[in-house]
Amino acid sequence: FFFKLMTAYEMLRSLVGSEMCIRDRFKVKQLDTGFLDKLKSRLVARGFSETEGVDYFAQHIYAPVIRFTTLRCLLSVVATFDMECDHEDIRQAFLNADLKKPIYMYPPPGIELLYPEMKPGTLWRLKKSLYGLHVAAKNWNEHINKFLIQQTGFSRSLADPCLYTRYRNGKFMAVSVWVDDLVIAGSSAEQVAKFKAKLRSAYKTDNLGKLKWILGMRVTRDRAKRTITLDQSLYIKDMLKRFDMDKPGMDPPLAIPADPNAKLSRAQCPTNPVDQARMKNLKYSSIVGSILFACVCTRPDIANATRDVCRYIHNPGMPHYRAAMRILRYLKSTQDLGITLGGSTNSIERFAHSDSLYAPCVDTRCSVTGSVTYWNYGPVSWESRTQPTVSLSRQQKQNIMLWVKPFQRCSGIGR
Repeated sequence: FFFKLMTAYEMLRSLVGSEMCIRDRFKVKQLDTGFLDKLKSRLVARGFSETEGVDYFAQHIYAPVIRFTTLRCLLSVVATFDMECDHEDIRQAFLNADLKKPIYMYPPPGIELLYPEMKPGTLWRLKKSLYGLHVAAKNWNEHINKFLIQQTGFSRSLADPCLYTRYRNGKFMAVSVWVDDLVIAGSSAEQVAKFKAKLRSAYKTDNLGKLKWILGMRVTRDRAKRTITLDQSLYIKDMLKRFDMDKPGMDPPLAIPADPNAKLSRAQCPTNPVDQARMKNLKYSSIVGSILFACVCTRPDIANATRDVCRYIHNPGMPHYRAAMRILRYLKSTQDLGITLGGSTNSIERFAHSDSLYAPCVDTRCSVTGSVTYWNYGPVSWESRTQPTVSLSRQQKQNIMLWVKPFQRCSGIGR
């Protein structure tokens, strides 16, 4: 039990400025097949009542997670070199980290039924980083970072702070961290098993076995061909259901995500309050945000269309809404598509393609740059971006290109 009961009178002098409360929240946990696994409830502190500059400082609460590009690079190496790859989940991760300063909060309503001896006005002093606190994520990240470096001998990547690598006795090992989800890759099963035993001695974990799902992406591995395929078919199905587009035969299939003849512009944004209120009811922001998550994970084919609809999220009009719905219809037709990583044997070949379109933006006349970076035969990074300056010629817009970050040199992956 992570709280220490103290009376209000005893700690009025050390009480922080914010009042903390706990509330119950149910979260639906699903199986890999999408069926219900369990309902999860958690006590959460009301961190929104903390005062910046008193209870926390904004520059001290940032906690990184693994980048999707880094994760795809790691899986590409796993497929190419036929490495072992396991998935481990740490239970109640934040509660493993200690607080650096005392924080007090009010008990949740109804707790007196469990503790009838507790006096009215009792406050709790937190000993651990409870979920909901501004500093909880940062404290946990520092805790797991200290464990991986000091107790297991990993080195933190300069390219990504949530990638840890180790090269010992001719064997390579890497661990990626997304809050409490750990992807563990190693040259041998024995190497991975030893690390998992060390991890379980420090934390309570759930052994999820071989990597099959990660961050809503399904992982399909073909060890004979040395490939790993990522797709988000289940996520796309849930997204279509959320926006009432899951009925079969409702819309005809589409071959491309955007209409090549449609030009979006600011002139199509509503100017009167009535039209603006009507657009708010269409959930444009939710639609675009859901599409964007699919785009950055496994769907580079919708990157350019997604860039277009994101530019008008502050004040969308009906043409913008129709463009977003077209992307949903395209995803409905191609929901099983994904990206395949690896495909080579014991070597990493890196190459990139980049192109640009001269002045397609109606509002700014800026050019658009698109790029895809491959490791072997699988895309690990892609982008569609409006150039920040106006190009005076087609040659000039070709010169304004995005450079590829030397990720391998900084991370140690693919040696």
